[in-house]
Amino acid sequence: VPADEFPTGWTMQNVPRKNSKSKRPFDTYYYSPELKLKFRSRPEVKRFIELLESSDNDEMKAKAKFTRR
Repeated sequence: VPADEFPTGWTMQNVPRKNSKSKRPFDTYYYSPELKLKFRSRPEVKRFIELLESSDNDEMKAKAKFTRR
C-alpha cells in the first residue's frame, strides 16, 4: 500500500499482531522505494528521508549514516 504521507515510492504494510488484546491489533511497517528497507515508525522514516536528501538520494549511503547514529 502506498504511504501517501511520504515521497513517491514509499509503501506501508499493516501486520496483525499474534494474540494481541491491545487497542491496536497490528504493527505498521514502512518500506523505502529502492532497497525496501524496513522502518517501524514515522519518525524513523522522516529521519531516513532527511539523510537520503543529504546523500544524493542514495539509499545505501543514507542507510550507512542511519545505522551509525
